[in-house]
Amino acid sequence: MTEGADVIGTKELKANASLTSRGVMLFGDGFIVSPDEAKALGLGSISGLEKRICPYRNGRDLTDKPRGSLVIDFFGLSPQQIRDQYPAVYQHMLTHEA
Repeated sequence: MTEGADVIGTKELKANASLTSRGVMLFGDGFIVSPDEAKALGLGSISGLEKRICPYRNGRDLTDKPRGSLVIDFFGLSPQQIRDQYPAVYQHMLTHEA
């Protein structure tokens, strides 16, 4: 007789297929900005930017004191659209890419 979970005999639970997501995956620190940086980039003064610079939380923010970080999210826009609509943010991302 053995004790504990039968790890070797485990099988995939098909009922959970396609129920999870890795969430937002950042590709460089240039996408994370402080509230002051976001304001300097036009948050609060450029129409529509509030939909593109949003609060950002990671695991530590949830379990400890939140840092107040924001993330730049241009999903769905082409580089040309970003450059035309939000030139200061486009330049920030070019300058701060990882």
